[in-house]
Amino acid sequence: MKLKSLMLVVFTLICAGVFAQKYTLKIASIAPGRSQWDVDQRMLAQEISKATNGEVAIRFYDISTLGGEKSVIQKMRAVRPGQKAALDGAIFTSLGVSELAPKTDIVTMCIPFLFHNDDEVNYVLKSYPGMKKAIEDEGYELLGWFSVGWAKFFTKELAKTPQAMKSLRMSVGTLDSPAIGELFQVAGFNTFDVPKEKLLQSTKSSDGLQGMYSIPMYAYAAQYSKNLKYVLDVPICPIMAAFVVSKTSWDKIPANYQKKIRELTSAYEEKFVAVENQMNEEYTEKMKQDGNVIVKLTDAELDVWKKTFAADIERAAKSKSTIINYKFYSDMQNLLTEYRAGKK
Repeated sequence: MKLKSLMLVVFTLICAGVFAQKYTLKIASIAPGRSQWDVDQRMLAQEISKATNGEVAIRFYDISTLGGEKSVIQKMRAVRPGQKAALDGAIFTSLGVSELAPKTDIVTMCIPFLFHNDDEVNYVLKSYPGMKKAIEDEGYELLGWFSVGWAKFFTKELAKTPQAMKSLRMSVGTLDSPAIGELFQVAGFNTFDVPKEKLLQSTKSSDGLQGMYSIPMYAYAAQYSKNLKYVLDVPICPIMAAFVVSKTSWDKIPANYQKKIRELTSAYEEKFVAVENQMNEEYTEKMKQDGNVIVKLTDAELDVWKKTFAADIERAAKSKSTIINYKFYSDMQNLLTEYRAGKK
């Protein structure tokens, strides 16, 4: 009798755990598997489950195992009307956001040396609701923005000037998401398109890549830094991430739970940013220990970089290139000038 009672209790608990999950969101994420970021996002999922009485479950999947950001976007779209998509949402980089919602003009925010720090990035994001609307117009709900680090140049040989860097065969985007590469082409860089799965091999080849643009965490984790020994220690531009969920899936979740999910996600944004900044610093130190040369610039040398890129963008504006929204760029410059003046 006692055994039957015990089995009944166990069965009841199992059923309660299974049937409590009324809403499951399958989310692809750029967070590397088993990284601290991955650990934190799974903690967020636990917090959301707890706050919604176990009714909302979030399952995170590594984007790299799903074919990359462009492939994930396809999986977020139903094959046939009325059919459920394979994925409910994703945490994308700027590249993925650009593919998902081109009208966000997020590529324009990737212009080198436009921003000085994360506070400026956050200020602009909050000042332009149009970016959020562009994502919503594509049928997705934006749950949050956050920075995953600042991109730097990694090269085979020393390149301290814009002219030297532009002479190298550089990878600054991917074939799946070419927008960033087009931005650097506009600035006069010798961009070199290589499939993602062949990037590492290309860095080893004498006639392959001579440099790339990446955050330290990825450059080290993917082993690109083993062959690209010089690291220009200058933050070029922020690499942002956006957490989006399809409106179809989001609208099925009760409003009171939606509110809790937004609140928890917002609270975790700061944790994600802090973790990413720490990880990028740690990986930079690891590269230094492995023999990479961390190249510092003087104020005068940095000024040359900034002026060169500013001139490149102005020249691109006159050429009528469509990769950059020049009005948005000008508006951001004005906004940042006011913001910096208020900080003095």
